Amino acid sequence: MLHHLLSRALAIDPSRPLVESDGAWTTAAELERLASRLASGLTAMGLEEGDRVALLLPNRLETIVCYLACFRMHLVVVPLDYEYHPLQVGYALGHSGASILVVDHERIPGLEEAGVLTAVPRVAVVGSEGPPGRHQPFTA
Repeated sequence: MLHHLLSRALAIDPSRPLVESDGAWTTAAELERLASRLASGLTAMGLEEGDRVALLLPNRLETIVCYLACFRMHLVVVPLDYEYHPLQVGYALGHSGASILVVDHERIPGLEEAGVLTAVPRVAVVGSEGPPGRHQPFTA
């Protein structure tokens, strides 16, 4: 059911603005395109139905797109409070069973310093290419 969240808006008026983020509006058609592209990217990363995706993102467009892509793929979203201290993030990740952490680039330095990123097999960074290594850029 959740993976059909945009169906009605797309059927009625795909060019209708639905979401405002950072002063810009995104239409139903654009949300559909972004979610589809992201779902393809998650599939390419090897994620499968039932896998857990931890999200450490502020309230903005990328977060909505992540939810829509996860719903489409029948992935389990593990929302993490963006204000969590790095050790709280590490604790949550260690108990979540997440296959991937999708995180805003601003949080990477603190999480690396606390050594909590090793709690998940993959890290995808939103908003920047991120540091070299196992972090993958993640764009919505």
